[in-house]
Amino acid sequence: MSSVRIKRGTRAQIASAAAANGLKQGELYHVTDENRVDVGTGTGASSALATKSEVDGKEPTISAGTTAQYWRGNKTWRDFFTDVRAATLTGLSTATSAVIAATDTVLAALGKLQAQITGHKDATSSAHAASAIQAAAVEPATSDSMPAGSVQAILEGVYHDTSTIWAWQALHTSSIAGIAHTATSISNTPAGGVSATNVQAAIDELDTEKFAKSGGQINAASAASPSSHGVVTVFGAFGDGLTAPNITVCALGTAQGQKAGVSFNPTFDGIPDYGPRRAADIWASYSGIWGAEKLSFGVGRDGTPNDTALTTVEKLAISSGAGASTALFLNNCAFGYGAGSGGTATQTGSRTNGVAINKPSGQITLVNAAGSTTWQSFTLTNSHISVADGVVVTQRSGTDLYEIHVTAKGAGTCKVSFRTTGGTTTEQPVFDFQVVKGASS
Repeated sequence: MSSVRIKRGTRAQIASAAAANGLKQGELYHVTDENRVDVGTGTGASSALATKSEVDGKEPTISAGTTAQYWRGNKTWRDFFTDVRAATLTGLSTATSAVIAATDTVLAALGKLQAQITGHKDATSSAHAASAIQAAAVEPATSDSMPAGSVQAILEGVYHDTSTIWAWQALHTSSIAGIAHTATSISNTPAGGVSATNVQAAIDELDTEKFAKSGGQINAASAASPSSHGVVTVFGAFGDGLTAPNITVCALGTAQGQKAGVSFNPTFDGIPDYGPRRAADIWASYSGIWGAEKLSFGVGRDGTPNDTALTTVEKLAISSGAGASTALFLNNCAFGYGAGSGGTATQTGSRTNGVAINKPSGQITLVNAAGSTTWQSFTLTNSHISVADGVVVTQRSGTDLYEIHVTAKGAGTCKVSFRTTGGTTTEQPVFDFQVVKGASS
C-alpha cells in the first residue's frame, strides 16, 4: 500500500510555522496534540479538518418546508395552523368572567368568553337585568306595540323567557320608530360619472342616463371637439346581419328628409392636441318622395379647417335604382389606385421582349432604341388581368409621340402594341398602365 508523508507537530508549532509563512497550500499537517489534520490554505494559514467524532454528532441536512410549517420535536415538518386548530383546550378554566385583555393567553381568553356566555354577563361583568332578556310572548302578526324593556330583543329578532326562544317572524314597521332609512338619507361619495351625494339622487341620475332596451339614443357633446372619448363595440351577431342587422342607425323620424349617419372623430397627428375632430361621415338618405336610396361618404372640408365643423363634404355617393339607373358618383375628387398598388419594370434585350408586373397599376420603361412608325408588340404578364378586364396604357415620357393599343387579353396576360406618329428618336420612353376590373355576366 502506498504511503503519504505529512508533517507533524503541535498546534503551537504549526501556528509558529504559519506566522513565518512556512506553510504550503494543499499540504497536510498532523496536529499531534489535537489528533486531527490541518490542510494548508496558503503560506501563512491552515484549516482544521473535522474529526470523525465531530462529524458523527452533526444532524443531517433539513430539507426546506413552507412558511406555514414548523419543525417538530420528532424531526418532521408539520402545518402550523392545522396543528393549532386541532389542539385540545387542556387546562381551560371558566372561573373568571371578565373582559378579554391583550395580555391574556388564547386559553384564558376562551375561558373568559365561555364564563360570560354561561353567566349572561355584560362587558362590565354584571348580569343582564331580567327585563332586558324577558318579555311576554307577543303575536307578531297582530301586535303593533313593543313590550317595555324588550328593545334589545326586538333588534336581535328574538324573544327570551326562562325556557323558550320565540322566533320573531314578522316585524311590523311601527314597532321600532326610526329604524327605517330612506335612500335620500344614505350618503353617496361622488365618483366616476356620478355626482350625486345620496343614494336616491344617484339612482335618479343613472336612470336619466340609461340606454333603453329598445330604441333610445346615446347623447354626447355636440361640439366639434367633444371632451368625452368613447368606443362602441358589438360582440357576436344579434341577427343574421342582413334581415336582422347587427347595428341599426336610425334618423329621429320627426321630420322629412332626415339622414341616418355615422361620424368619425379621430385626433390630430404630430401636434399636442388630443381633442377629437370630425374627419369623415357615412350617411344614408332618400332622394325625393319615396325616391332612390343614396349612401354618401363625406371626408374633410376641402381644405377648410375642421375645428368647428359639424359636417363633412360629400366625396362619394352610391345611388340606387333599377338597372342602369344605379350609379356611383365622385364629387370633386380623383378615382384610382393609391400608394402601394403600383409596380415598375424595365424591358431588356429588345422592344418586343415581354415584361412582368403583378400589380394593378404600374410603369414600364422600354428598351433604349430608335422610334419606329412600324407597329411593335410585347407581352405584359400580370396576375391581376382577367379576360373581361380593361387595361389602359398611356405614354408617360419620351420625345416621340406613341400610339398604343392593348389586344389579346387573357388570364394574367395581354399584348401591348405601339408605334410612333412619325418620330425616330433613340430613347427609353415610359408607359403607364392600369387594370380596370370588368365582367361579362
